[in-house]
Amino acid sequence: MPWDTSWAKNEDGTANAIGLIDFGFHAVHIMTKSGKALIKAYYGKQASHAYFQGCSQGGRQGLVEAQRYPQDYDGIISGAPAFTDHSRVSMAMIGRAFLAPGAALSEQEIRLVNQGALRSCDAADGLKDGIITNPSSCNWDPGELLCRAGMENRNCLTQPQVDAVRSVYSDKNAPMGETLAYGLPRGSELATFPWYMALKQDTQIFTGYANFAAAAGIPENTDFSSNDVLADHYLQKNSLFGVTYLADNPDLAPYFSRGGKLLLWQGMYDLLIPPRPLVDYFEKMLRVTKTELAATGSKVDVDDSARLFLAPGVSHCMGGPGHSDFDALAVIEDWVEQGNPPSRIEAGQPMPRMVTMAEALLKEIPAETRPQGSRPLCAWPRLPRYQGNGDTNDARSFTCVE
Repeated sequence: MPWDTSWAKNEDGTANAIGLIDFGFHAVHIMTKSGKALIKAYYGKQASHAYFQGCSQGGRQGLVEAQRYPQDYDGIISGAPAFTDHSRVSMAMIGRAFLAPGAALSEQEIRLVNQGALRSCDAADGLKDGIITNPSSCNWDPGELLCRAGMENRNCLTQPQVDAVRSVYSDKNAPMGETLAYGLPRGSELATFPWYMALKQDTQIFTGYANFAAAAGIPENTDFSSNDVLADHYLQKNSLFGVTYLADNPDLAPYFSRGGKLLLWQGMYDLLIPPRPLVDYFEKMLRVTKTELAATGSKVDVDDSARLFLAPGVSHCMGGPGHSDFDALAVIEDWVEQGNPPSRIEAGQPMPRMVTMAEALLKEIPAETRPQGSRPLCAWPRLPRYQGNGDTNDARSFTCVE
């Protein structure tokens, strides 16, 4: 069922400015102020600390709080934040590739592609476990699955299917060279392909982005099933939508100056929001914030104020074959209240109900096998690697390496 964003425009088709401001940043701030006032009224005193935790839109809201309202929270957990336009552009390019004539894949064909990627790259991280820890290092070509004379179609792909898979793996650049659309990671096919295969329309229509057209500076008569998504990215940069929704301000000096801590995390198999823009933001934020703090003579250690964790094999906030169950609130509490910045976080497999939810919401195809036990999530730029001995289901058998 398409997402309902009809509130984003007025009856006459103009942008709903008040609604966009509330959605973009104001509502969470007002909620925070009201929550604090309610706590004080009931308990007779303010809460000693305030924490925010969210994923996807919630993750974006967390970044907005750190950027716009640094006084609101002592610790913020921002998971897979939908904070830039890269998700819209990426999803549209991926969706259109699979909507092309003859490009759709059956469940069996998706498994065939997944097996090919794992066969080529699974063992590169020291352990053959059904997860490619660093998909960006995998260059497997689905062309090896192309049907040839004498092959049965169920064990191979047609040329349109190969073209589509190659396309969805590939990044797309603007004419100036900037990467705007990011491909799906190799190895993620069971967790990512099915959602797109279920779509019958362009992702911009399904996700309701078309209702933001007026606010984004995009012409009213735009056909969102064929528009130039790369060009539209630049149209909306300084639009009402851009200034109210985007959360890519890299200067977090005001937040860190008052002792705030920021824990960013994202699954590396995310099907909706590519992880690379978050990595780029994190690295830029460190550089810019250090410069801003140095200019004021501040002694705040930015490296001990912000950490990014990428979760191998995990999809959008949940799902995928990876380990996505971890107590982020305990981590941020220990960081804020005891001064212990995290370098690795132990994660386990999700509870069965979360697996069922991922299969229902994200249309995932269940993996035939999935690693059990625990794994470490490592502070970027490190990723986990099996040491070569010890229990493969025990996080202590893995080390964090660059």
